[in-house]
Parts: sequence; structure tokens; C-alpha cells
Amino acid sequence: MEAIGTRRVVRIGVIALFYALLSFATSSLSCDDIPIRLAEMFLVLCLYSKDSVAAVTMGSFAVNVFGPHSAYEVIIGTLATLTAGILICLMRNRVGSLGVIIAALISAAVNAPAVGAMIFLNGGGDIKTEVIRTAISEFFTVLIAGAALYYYVKRVKRMKTFLSDDVSVSAHG
Repeated sequence: MEAIGTRRVVRIGVIALFYALLSFATSSLSCDDIPIRLAEMFLVLCLYSKDSVAAVTMGSFAVNVFGPHSAYEVIIGTLATLTAGILICLMRNRVGSLGVIIAALISAAVNAPAVGAMIFLNGGGDIKTEVIRTAISEFFTVLIAGAALYYYVKRVKRMKTFLSDDVSVSAHG
């Protein structure tokens, strides 16, 4: 079993905190015709580090538990974020310069049916419409905001070092 050192705990906690804070700060965007959870942009960090999968999942869980959401969102929404994060992380060494686009596609493909199902289970609207709205929102949130975050991290050595799983990057980077 892999040890979880202080650096990893801090990394996971910081990302989860920023995910939750950004979700709560921009929660009014989620009430529009096309719901937007801007914090989904943090999914691109799974291209840098497997710890980011745990972080975005914990952030999503916190938002879903402490926000005005149903039990369906706590379970289904958190599992969708976990699934998207795992798939993005698994693809990180295979996608090259298409990483952000692949992350956006994965996020939309995983989250759209999950959110559509949650809205339907909560007695909401037409499941097909909700799936389409969520797919558009997820894709463009991760593509645009996620790309900005991804390339910021790529440019700033300290951020890349902080997020990297590779100890050699941290030590010599």
C-alpha cells in the first residue's frame, strides 16, 4: 500500500477546498437553463496527478452534502465526478496535447447522464433535455476554464511541482 505523506494530504486538501469554494461562490450559475459548475474545471488537474482524482471527488462530495442538494446528488454526483476523474487520470499519459479536449469529452460523457438522472429522480424535467444541457455545460466548462487552469499550471513551475506525482519533477523540476 502506498504511503500518504504530508505533501499528498496537503495537495488533496487544497484542491478539494478550492473546488468547494468555487462551487459555492458560483452556485448561482447552476440555476440557469444550462447549469454550470465552474469548479468542474479542476478535473483537468487529473492530467497532472492521481491525487487530483481524490481531491475533486472530495470537493464534489462536500459541495453536494453541504449544499442544497438531494441524496441523489450526494451519491450519483460524487460517483460521476470520481468516475470522470479516474478516466481522465488513466488517459493522462496517452493523450498528449489533446489532454484538455479529452478531459472535456470524458467529463461531459460521464456527468451528463448522471445529472440528467438526478434531475429526473428529483421530479424534474425531461431527462433528454437535462442530459443535453449538462453535456454542453460540462464540455465547455472543462474545455474553456479547464484549459486556462491547465496551461496556467503548465507555465508556473511551482504549481506544476505542487501537483506532480513525479518526485523527480518535485526535486529537480
